Amino acid sequence: MGMQLKNSRWLILSAIVLVLDQLSKYWVMQNLVFNQPYKILPVFNLYYAINKGAAFSMLSDKPQMALWFFSSVAVIVSIGVLIWLMRLPTDKKLLAFSLSCIVGGAIGNLIDRIRFNHVIDFIQLHVQQYYWPVFNLADTAIVIGATLLVLDTLMHRERQVENSTR
Repeated sequence: MGMQLKNSRWLILSAIVLVLDQLSKYWVMQNLVFNQPYKILPVFNLYYAINKGAAFSMLSDKPQMALWFFSSVAVIVSIGVLIWLMRLPTDKKLLAFSLSCIVGGAIGNLIDRIRFNHVIDFIQLHVQQYYWPVFNLADTAIVIGATLLVLDTLMHRERQVENSTR
């Protein structure tokens, strides 16, 4: 039980990600015109878009299937990651950080799917005429979390190799 309480502090990070994601999407819906880019920097626009699919609009042509499939995946992944996080040794800070980002982002996009049947996106990056698909803060947190998860795995594997050669 003690380890679970110590690791529960990481849920604060998940909550911060979730709140920032939802507040930013609320701001976008209240202040931006749908499908109209607002240039912020030469490579960055705010662009209110909706995504009925998933990353890169996967399954956007089948919105009901996307809604149920990605909502189910988000719930299952969030539960699994939360269990993993609560069982994690307290010294695994990078891994805990990465899992917290993933959970906060997954729940942020899940809320959109349940409320609107789509996800609100608004971050548009581009170089000249080459545009990255529009995304949001939840997506950013998931990508950061997944990247740090891979980094932690590689670092852990490297330490195991070093220890086995001694």
